[in-house]
Amino acid sequence: MENDLFKNKPWLKEITKEDFHSEDLKMIADFAGVEAAISLLLNMRGYTFTIPCKEELILKTRYIKRIYDGSKTCRRKLAKECGVTENYIYKLYNKGESV
Repeated sequence: MENDLFKNKPWLKEITKEDFHSEDLKMIADFAGVEAAISLLLNMRGYTFTIPCKEELILKTRYIKRIYDGSKTCRRKLAKECGVTENYIYKLYNKGESV
């Protein structure tokens, strides 16, 4: 990715977090790195993003549904791995909810 990002703009290699004027890009650089912030700057100008609070739980739920084999051992492993309760997984599996 780095080669594509800096291919025609070698000056971008010298950009640091402090160079960004936007506080949002500085925050992105802190969390995801300067390269990610530059990529968003070059490819997503003008977009407004909202990161939903429930997104992580939705992703965990989809992962659990994909991996869970119905066994207690698997349920315990997934509960620990995903930071949810075994009961949550059990109810999710028995309800057959779609997320």
